[in-house]
Amino acid sequence: MATAIIAIAGSLLGVVLGSALSFLAQNSLANRMHKWKLVDIKRESYADYLRSISASYAKAKAGKGDPEEADLLRATAVIELIAERKVAEQARRLQKQVTDVHAQLRQGESGVEETEVLKADQARRDLVGLFKADLDIPPEVEDSHAEGQAGVSGRPSTDQPR
Repeated sequence: MATAIIAIAGSLLGVVLGSALSFLAQNSLANRMHKWKLVDIKRESYADYLRSISASYAKAKAGKGDPEEADLLRATAVIELIAERKVAEQARRLQKQVTDVHAQLRQGESGVEETEVLKADQARRDLVGLFKADLDIPPEVEDSHAEGQAGVSGRPSTDQPR
């Protein structure tokens, strides 16, 4: 009789422990998948935001485009929903700065100085640094376009790709 009680208790304990471990494993997997999806959504949203800035600039230089900057506003709103406060605030500031500069460009105002465009571009680069930090992309992974323009990569000239 004692053997049967020990067997039943052992079986019940095994079922409880197995269920608990299974629950913990499934919960952990669900949390990781949620995190991965959020990172993917952030990456896509950040890319959409930067693309909308580039498209707005191209249209503004051509004297065309929507003064409301609907794509940029939409991308900024998404970032404000999913990103940390520091990133969201910087994105909103840049959106306003870009909208103002592009509106002046679109109107063909000669008063738009190249320095204003460069300031907006520097603010964009600063925000890209925040995007990279938020996505855990190492800061040494440089923008190859900017690296090519500057001619500087941080590596000795003998290590430069040819």
